[in-house]
Amino acid sequence: MGTTMDLSSQHSIIKMKWRNPKVWIRFLILIPFFASAFVFYFLNKEKGITHGFSIQPLFLKPDFSLHYGVVWIIDIGSAIILGLFLERRWACKNLCFMGVLCSAGANYSRLIPVVDTEKCTLCGKCERNCLVRIPMIDYIKNNKGLITNSECILCGECIDDCREDAIKLKFVWSRKKYKNKTKNPVANMRYVQ
Repeated sequence: MGTTMDLSSQHSIIKMKWRNPKVWIRFLILIPFFASAFVFYFLNKEKGITHGFSIQPLFLKPDFSLHYGVVWIIDIGSAIILGLFLERRWACKNLCFMGVLCSAGANYSRLIPVVDTEKCTLCGKCERNCLVRIPMIDYIKNNKGLITNSECILCGECIDDCREDAIKLKFVWSRKKYKNKTKNPVANMRYVQ
């Protein structure tokens, strides 16, 4: 769905600036996800499909049945519609249970994009092409080049798009120490349009 939304959002009817995900929606989406997982587990256990915690995957038919075809069409169709009318990866940030779990763990990630503020020209190409529309320029100016947004999916698009080769994926073990040893980025930057 994320890839489909990426493709359709390139032709988005509405252009939106990045917004923080709605945390209350994220928590609400986890409740039905885990509730349905437990319900399906116990229903399948009653039918003899699952035994304890070992799952026998051969109960799924390998053919493309009508049920899976309908689900696939609904998923792809909704991803196209969401991509055309909402910001990039809106559903990943606000509705997808995997997006919620990944972003929760990303708050503690040590592998993050780091911008060399002496090379960066603030051209904004990284921000324009970001798959999840992270406000990169704000992080460069106010966070000494550390892109610590939990929504970053480490796709590397910003690294590929940077003409100055200023963005790298780095392991930053202590964000606080890194910020203390880094110079004030705004004073050193060359502004290029």
